[in-house]
Amino acid sequence: MLSLSAWLESSLYAESGYYNNPARVGKEGDFYTSVSVSRFFGAGIANYILKLLESNALRPPLHIIEIGAHKGFLLKDIADFLRALGKDSLFSQLHFCTIEPLAQLQEAQRATLKNLRNFCVHNSLQSLESTLKPNEQSLFFISNELLDSLCVDIFMHDSMFFINGDCGLWVESKRQNLTLAQKDLLFTLKKLNLNGAYPPSLKPFLTQIAQCARKSQSAYFLTFDYDKLGARNPSSFIRAYKNHQVFSFEEIQNLGFNAFYQTADMTADVDFEFVAYLFKNLQFLQVFNKAQNKVLLEECALFEVVESFEKSCDFSLYQKEVAKLRALLDPQILGERFRGVCFCYNAPL
Repeated sequence: MLSLSAWLESSLYAESGYYNNPARVGKEGDFYTSVSVSRFFGAGIANYILKLLESNALRPPLHIIEIGAHKGFLLKDIADFLRALGKDSLFSQLHFCTIEPLAQLQEAQRATLKNLRNFCVHNSLQSLESTLKPNEQSLFFISNELLDSLCVDIFMHDSMFFINGDCGLWVESKRQNLTLAQKDLLFTLKKLNLNGAYPPSLKPFLTQIAQCARKSQSAYFLTFDYDKLGARNPSSFIRAYKNHQVFSFEEIQNLGFNAFYQTADMTADVDFEFVAYLFKNLQFLQVFNKAQNKVLLEECALFEVVESFEKSCDFSLYQKEVAKLRALLDPQILGERFRGVCFCYNAPL
């Protein structure tokens, strides 16, 4: 019998796991993200970074770090637009890196970003931290649909969801030999009176972000993902993407977990209120939590970028790229639940 998080770890991240095949993500794969829709997604983030630099919220030298970069296309778009929108003197003070534990994806990222100077791949946040010099650089972390890929366990009061062979079952958590991270998570959820799908690795992950931030002049963490927005029904928290179909938690159980092992992406919605609670205890402040279209329009001033793009490129290319914007900005497509959430490190006095 395995906890759900242990089963997901093997299914998604083992040597033959789902995420070890880069072809599974993108328009030709089982699902795609905003990165695949339009380069203006990266352009908007680049413009937000420039605004933080202009306001001195961030100061060069600046490390721009993508976590969960897949093939590296988002970071390339951010770098290309920073080069186009900024100044050469600024761009020379920018350093780019990805955090990627999977060897095949490391190779894909190096291939995508091979022409980008000052680029490197780290296999962990600890590796990044070891390269940082205290108070000599600013940090900007970016991730897209990363937190929903962390392996979750599902808790309902005193019970926890396990997988036995091909079937799922609920077991009293106090009767199980849980990991320290699971025990810590369960204690926090009980304290906050929360039930549902939560990753035991979330707090250690955010703690590693904070450890890097403590060695910086200033640090920001921006992420995009699906938010629970108050939903508390565990059947809606985990889903599978396979062969261009979406399967609910109930459908996964009916079909059997073996039907999805290492052949499907399995994700859970993110409780950003819980993320904010954990980050607050690590001296981070929430900058904003908005629907993605509002982040791109209000925080990233995307129309400023679009106007600049119109003046500097072929009109037919401009029309082609602008036509893609609807998928990023139309609230009917992604809805309010797909959020952009940003935190900044507030160093204690």
